[in-house]
Amino acid sequence: MFRVRQQRLCQRLKQQGIDAALITDDDSVYYFSGYYDYLHMEFGRPTILVINAEGKSELITPAMELEMAHAAASVDDIRPWKDGMGDEWRGPLHESISTAAVL
Repeated sequence: MFRVRQQRLCQRLKQQGIDAALITDDDSVYYFSGYYDYLHMEFGRPTILVINAEGKSELITPAMELEMAHAAASVDDIRPWKDGMGDEWRGPLHESISTAAVL
């Protein structure tokens, strides 16, 4: 079910000429991946779902939720980040979208 939703989104991205979708809304992250994080953006610990037009999906989530993400998320890759370490979530996000075209 979640992979089918991701595939439909990829088709729309291609139709619109968009390289990737960045999804941060908790309900939308769940809708596309099956993963519901408990820390949310409101707590300053974002979970970001990146789905590119070629069909690759990555979940960027706090390391403290890594076990739960592995159990629930239907994604290709999970990229954990830690509070106060390096660029936190910014580093994995930059790596995920570094090849996307800037609009």
